[in-house]
Amino acid sequence: MSGKEVKLAFFMLKNNEDAIPWTDGERGTFREEYFAPVVIPTVEYVPWTERKYSIPPGIRAQVIDTIRKIASGV
Repeated sequence: MSGKEVKLAFFMLKNNEDAIPWTDGERGTFREEYFAPVVIPTVEYVPWTERKYSIPPGIRAQVIDTIRKIASGV
């Protein structure tokens, strides 16, 4: 994001912070007498590949030692 986009996002959040629920306690709902509940159908997502996580070079030896200990039952 460019500097202008960041400033615009900050401006929008700052000016509308009273309308944005930051916790579940601040979240509200519309009255059902005015708006019918909306049900969004979803399907369970099953990833077809798993992301491989890289090990930072600084802790690589420590991670390998830990995995060897786990594999040996320690």
